[in-house]
Amino acid sequence: IVHRLIEPALRLHEPVQLVCHTGSPTELLADQHAETLRPTAEELGLRLGVFTGALSKDQRRSMLDRMATGAVDLVVGTHALLSGELRFADLGLVIVDEQHRFGVAQRAALAAKAAHGNAPHTLVMTATPIPRTLAMAAYADLDTSVIDELPPGRQPVQTVALPDKRRGEVVERVRQACTK
Repeated sequence: IVHRLIEPALRLHEPVQLVCHTGSPTELLADQHAETLRPTAEELGLRLGVFTGALSKDQRRSMLDRMATGAVDLVVGTHALLSGELRFADLGLVIVDEQHRFGVAQRAALAAKAAHGNAPHTLVMTATPIPRTLAMAAYADLDTSVIDELPPGRQPVQTVALPDKRRGEVVERVRQACTK
């Protein structure tokens, strides 16, 4: 879904930053988003970077410089993007995945990293809205959109509860699914 949402912005060649935070391991999810976006970014000649807490000191320094000078067009990252020294040359769009794990103060801090005080467009996503999200939609500056259809090719989910005595069957089915 993230890829489908961000692709139109990529095609406009606007500076884009994607913030991913969906729980552990966040670096893994950021890397997955980057790999999903990489083919489109390459096709469009956009420079993609990943910024997470797992970067070495030299990698971190290099990415900080690339973001500040505009030498990277698209950044995928974790909460590491809230780092105090981080600045963007021309931040145009911020996408926050699983916004319920990303507070109001964090969104404000991220928007403050834009150059020249230009607040970026912001898209926050969640599959599990919490009371604060619902209140923001009702009383604040948050509009809602509902995705009420599955992506093409998505198989329907079937949930089944089995007794503990069939645990071996479940383990075997998971093993078979993982080897496909």
